[in-house]
Amino acid sequence: MARPLLRLVATDAPAATLAATVGPRVPALDDAQLLAAVHSGDEDAAAELHDRLRPRVDTTIRALVGPGHSEHDDLAQQSFVELVLSLHRYRGECSLETWAATIAARTVFKFLRRRTTERKIFERAQEDGQVESSSPMSLQRQLTARNIAGRIREHLGRIDAAKAEAYLLHDVCGFDAREVAGIAGISEAAAHARIARGRRELHEKLAADPELRDALVDLEVEP
Repeated sequence: MARPLLRLVATDAPAATLAATVGPRVPALDDAQLLAAVHSGDEDAAAELHDRLRPRVDTTIRALVGPGHSEHDDLAQQSFVELVLSLHRYRGECSLETWAATIAARTVFKFLRRRTTERKIFERAQEDGQVESSSPMSLQRQLTARNIAGRIREHLGRIDAAKAEAYLLHDVCGFDAREVAGIAGISEAAAHARIARGRRELHEKLAADPELRDALVDLEVEP
C-alpha cells in the first residue's frame, strides 16, 4: 500500500511538532516578486505594494513640506499615481523604498514649482482654530516663523533649480550623494558638486538678507 502524502499528528502533540508538520510560513515577496505580481493584476500584491511603500512616501513628503501640510494626502496620492505609471522603468538598481522616495520627491518639487502663493517648504502653522485661541505673543511668533520660512523659500527660488533640489534632497530629506545622483540622473561626483554649491549659495543669500537677520533676532527675543 502506498504511504499517505500527509502525516497525521496527534492533537496532543507539541506545538513545534504541529508547526513542522504544517510546514514553514510563506516568506514575504521580495521586490521583484511583488512587482511581477502587481503587473499580473494581483490586487493583494497591489495593496501590499501600497502598504510597504506608503511610510517612505509619507516621510519624504513631510521632510519637504513639513508635518500636517494641507496638501499631504493629495501629494501622497499623486506620488502613487506617478509610481504606478513609472514602474516599467524600475530596473532594480535601488530598493523599491528608495524608488518610491524618488518619485515622491519629484512630485513634491513639481508641486512647489507650481505654487505662486506663499506655500512654505517648512510649514508649521497650526489649524485656524488653534491660531485664533493663541495669545497675541504666540501669534506673533507664528507670524515671524512664517515670514522666515517665506524668506528662505524666496532665496531657494533664486538658486538654480537643480542645485536647490540636490541640496534639499541631501540636507533636508537625508538622501546620500549616491541616492541624489540616482534621483537626478547624474553622476555621484556631479551630485556632490550640486549639493555643495546649492548649500553655499543658499547660505550666502541668507547671510546677506537683513530682513531675515532681523526676523531671526525677533524670534530669539520673543518669549
